[in-house]
Amino acid sequence: THPSPATTLSFSYTRQKSAVDLAVGSGILDTSYSTYSYLNGTVPVTSVSGSTLTDRRAGSGTQNITTDRLMGSLQWRIDDRVTLSVGAQLEWYSMEITTSESVTLANHYAYSNSSGDYWETSQAESKDLLWTFTTKRTSLRIPIFVTLQASKAVQLLIGVNRDMTSWNIDDVTLALFRYRVSVDNGTLTRTDNFGERYTVPNENESDVRTTLLAGLVVAPSEKLSLRLLMVPNFRQGFEGQELEQLQLWLGVTVTL
Repeated sequence: THPSPATTLSFSYTRQKSAVDLAVGSGILDTSYSTYSYLNGTVPVTSVSGSTLTDRRAGSGTQNITTDRLMGSLQWRIDDRVTLSVGAQLEWYSMEITTSESVTLANHYAYSNSSGDYWETSQAESKDLLWTFTTKRTSLRIPIFVTLQASKAVQLLIGVNRDMTSWNIDDVTLALFRYRVSVDNGTLTRTDNFGERYTVPNENESDVRTTLLAGLVVAPSEKLSLRLLMVPNFRQGFEGQELEQLQLWLGVTVTL
């Protein structure tokens, strides 16, 4: 709609959804062996150690992403020389990844030396890992631009963009054990049909950025145009707004 010939107002809304099927799997087979010798006083001692690890995993999952975006803009031509443009973009983004993975794991470690010391441990387990990773992000962008036609050959552009973003991350893993068997120097411990839950502390973050823009266009003739653009980028820090980046662009257009 346009309340007057000098004003243009527009709105738009979009929604995007995607779903991706995932396949996960890995295999690890690791062995190590070491030996070393030293003197215990005047007595030579030789020690030997070795370890093995096997880890096999296979499973599947899904990744679901939803994005809702609401945009609005107002362009007001104040007079023949000055135009004001104001916009806003509000976006909601969410992603969830869920996987189910079957795991079989076994490890073994043994140590001995010539003094008669001996140590041996091992562990074997079978389990299903149910992983859920969720992230949600909300962002608001508000750009404001003023275009000033100083003369037929000179145009000025001044703008500011405010970008505010907040997000939340959840990471939870549920382990459903069929069994876990541990042997510690001959002592056997077995546990069947139990569960463990691993939760990463909930993460909430926010970020505020302010970008300024100043531009100059000089067209001394129809065949020559010079453009200069300066964009300082400020970010909210512990002591307020801090200059994070400064960009400069210079362009020359020549028409033959």
